[in-house]
Amino acid sequence: AKIIDQPLQVLRKPAEAYDVLTPPDPSSPEVLHELEQIQSIQRQSSDKDKARLTEIVNKSDKTFLRVFFEYGRDHGLNVERYETALEAILEDVNTVVMDKKYSFNFPRPWQYQMGDPIIMTSAIRPSIDSPSYPSGHSAQAFVVSTVLGNVYPDHREAFEEIAESIGVNRVKAGWHFPMDHV
Repeated sequence: AKIIDQPLQVLRKPAEAYDVLTPPDPSSPEVLHELEQIQSIQRQSSDKDKARLTEIVNKSDKTFLRVFFEYGRDHGLNVERYETALEAILEDVNTVVMDKKYSFNFPRPWQYQMGDPIIMTSAIRPSIDSPSYPSGHSAQAFVVSTVLGNVYPDHREAFEEIAESIGVNRVKAGWHFPMDHV
C-alpha cells in the first residue's frame, strides 16, 4: 500500500483534513527568487562546505531521530525512551505530508530551468522522487522538536534549533525551496 493510503494511527483526523498553505505557482517570481537564493548559497559554498553538508544531510536523511537522540545523550536526557511513540507519530506525519506533496505536485529545485538567464540549481544526490512541497523532513523534525520540547522544556530551544538545521540543510543541498521548509 502507498504511504498516502495508510490509516493514521496517532493523529485523529484523516490526512486530507490537515491544511497546508498553497505554494505559489511554480513559474512565479517568488519561485524564481527562491531558486536564485539556492543558487547563491551553492555558489558561496566551498568544496569543504559541500562535503560537510553532504555528511550532515546523509546523517539526518533516513533516520534524523538519531540527531535528537545524540543531543539527548550528550545532555543526560533519556530521549530514546520516546522512540516508539515518536516513530508512530512520524509515520502519521509522513502520511499527511505525502498526501500534501502529491496534491500540490511541486517540482524539486534541480528540476527547474527558468528565467533569463536560465537558472539551474544542482543538488547533492538529486534522486529524490517525491514532489518538493512541503518538506517532510522539516515537518517531521519540527513535530519531534515540539514533542521533546514539551517533555524537556529547558531544552526546547535546542530541539527547535536541531529541527531548523535539518530543514535548512535540505535547502542548502538543493533538495528543497526555502518555502518547503515549514
